[in-house]
Amino acid sequence: WVYGGFKTDVTFMPGQSVWFMSNTDCDAITIAGQVGATGAELELAPNDWNLIGNPGVASDFDLKTAISDAAKGDQICVQEANGNLMTYMYSSSAWKYRNAETGMMTQVESLTIAPGEGCWYFANGTGRSFDF
Repeated sequence: WVYGGFKTDVTFMPGQSVWFMSNTDCDAITIAGQVGATGAELELAPNDWNLIGNPGVASDFDLKTAISDAAKGDQICVQEANGNLMTYMYSSSAWKYRNAETGMMTQVESLTIAPGEGCWYFANGTGRSFDF
């Protein structure tokens, strides 16, 4: 569904996005195509989950430096190789995860996704952007 009715021949330019509405109880999801160039910026939807993908760079993509103005309560959810979901939270000026053995929050040194992989980012507030 695209504004005005069902469309099958819609082309999106790099950096454009579209809203996808489900007939279930879920919220709207923003779907954006491939970003045109390194240095592009994507404004994240505030107080909601944003789907982010590695734009096809030849190496792992550093999520810690890609998010502008990360703030307390922001989250990144990444699927691990074994299928488990790992959630990282921004707290006290650093990305952390809850250590399963100790229950303590542990700061991460590296937070990356490989080419072709993606993650979910929860922007806990406004003014967040993702820099490619």
